Amino acid sequence: MVYDENNNPLGNAEISVAGVNHDVTTGVDGDYFRLLLPGTYTVTASAPGYVPYSSTVTVGPAEAIQLHFYLKTAPKQNLKAKPHNGKKNHSSPKAPLKLGPR
Repeated sequence: MVYDENNNPLGNAEISVAGVNHDVTTGVDGDYFRLLLPGTYTVTASAPGYVPYSSTVTVGPAEAIQLHFYLKTAPKQNLKAKPHNGKKNHSSPKAPLKLGPR
């Protein structure tokens, strides 16, 4: 299962396994099912607007493993901020603007 940090199921989240070129997507209720051969894998859950999370899991020859993910909301980015390039403005000061009747 894939949940958000408030335990709400996340539908349409992507589950990827490192070294395996076949991702799966969670159902509307956050459920997923992924068959893997016995071995140790790094599994990552990701969804738009959330920070991806990876977990290492070892799959044995006879038992099923339940691997649940709890994704945190990604921090909002300030798209209006301009990067500071370290240069100073050396232009001459402008005369004050005067408003009023002529």
